[in-house]
Amino acid sequence: IWGDQLLSILAEPVLRVEPGATIIADVKASQMLFDRIAELGGKPLMWKTGHSLVKTKMKETHAPLAGEMSGHIFFAQDYYGFDDAQ
Repeated sequence: IWGDQLLSILAEPVLRVEPGATIIADVKASQMLFDRIAELGGKPLMWKTGHSLVKTKMKETHAPLAGEMSGHIFFAQDYYGFDDAQ
């Protein structure tokens, strides 16, 4: 399963708890992901690839979830903030 597919699955429960939240994905993600986040009521944000770049943007936007096509998924909802690579 591709990173953007996984992020689209994980976005659903996150947006159920935090409607309208920003979900960040890197520039390599498909348009399908950004469309799905918007369909679920979230704010999709395309951002630069890279661990530190994504985590900085998450703090700036208070995004509860972010991910990269590489499989790095960044969790901030109900957690201090960490990433989990596949």
